[in-house]
Amino acid sequence: MCINYRVQEALDKFHRKYITSPDSKHLRFGQMFVNLYIKEPWPELFYEREEMKAAYLIADWLDKHQYFTELPQPINRTPSLANN
Repeated sequence: MCINYRVQEALDKFHRKYITSPDSKHLRFGQMFVNLYIKEPWPELFYEREEMKAAYLIADWLDKHQYFTELPQPINRTPSLANN
């Protein structure tokens, strides 16, 4: 099985972001992707321990959402102060 070549550039960008992040010391590869970019729960990716398996899941998601060269905008998980 190989990674879809169309999303390789976007996946490489995320991998660089992951390995240069201090969070990579305590977050799994897929866990960091879910935290940054996925709005709904995705336990299969979030709890995946093997980086390569997580990369396949991420590549599939990037392809389905047509992120071939760029990453999506990170989601904001911080509650708005306006809601308080």
